[in-house]
Amino acid sequence: MEEEKQSRALEICSLVFGIISLCGCCNGLFAIIGLVLSIIAIKKGRKSGLSIAGLVCSILGLIVAIVTIVFLMSPTGKEFMQNYMQMLQQQR
Repeated sequence: MEEEKQSRALEICSLVFGIISLCGCCNGLFAIIGLVLSIIAIKKGRKSGLSIAGLVCSILGLIVAIVTIVFLMSPTGKEFMQNYMQMLQQQR
């Protein structure tokens, strides 16, 4: 009974971290945590909808984080950020 509660908690936590990673708040970090938790839950034999959904959300969050980092490191991303900062300063 205790092991079932613990693996259910892993599934719920993996889903929560996966959803948070999609929201864009430190998405790379939360995506990795959600990914690890969902893999642990699946390895324990809990292939329910929660663990699969946590896995999918975490993978998508990780992809979004990687694409965002690559974009911001590119010349286009740097120009975009400079224009955005200038726009914010003009609004003051």
